[in-house]
Amino acid sequence: MTLKNRNFSFLKITDSIGASACLLGSSCNYKAQGNLNFWVRKLKEEFSFSWELFCPEDFVMGTPREPVNIVGGTGADVWEGTARVLTHKGEDVTALMKKGAIQFEALLRRKNIRLVILKEKSPSCGVFHIYDGTLWPEKKLIKGQGVTSAFLSQKGYVVLSDQKEAQDFYEYACERWR
Repeated sequence: MTLKNRNFSFLKITDSIGASACLLGSSCNYKAQGNLNFWVRKLKEEFSFSWELFCPEDFVMGTPREPVNIVGGTGADVWEGTARVLTHKGEDVTALMKKGAIQFEALLRRKNIRLVILKEKSPSCGVFHIYDGTLWPEKKLIKGQGVTSAFLSQKGYVVLSDQKEAQDFYEYACERWR
């Protein structure tokens, strides 16, 4: 389990979890498709957590939309002003991406949610990896967070990856609440 260094003692089975909306099937990615995640679905079906689903990109740009990438760094660099978010056509959507992150955080704060599960590799929600800003076929994964993930981490939220940590959190929940 990769969550050994994480502290979930604050979490109760009746709490809410925030998540990238696509992970539970919402058709909100740039192609108007979902990214249903097996482990997130199992958490929703088998435990009594409430879920607050949100797509920062859909909130500010709608769906479907032009794909975007962080150019010149990571989500943390976007907040520092040293990287930008551009569509594949070159339109700067940095301010919109920041607005989506801020709106998600405001929702989480209002609902007193401290744990979120986000879509890995997304320019908004990537937890460990995002794409480097170049287009296919040169596009490569790099280490770093997306714009929303970086913002939530900086604000003190517990941010989990759907690919690296959702299964481990499911197993943790089974051990703790079954």
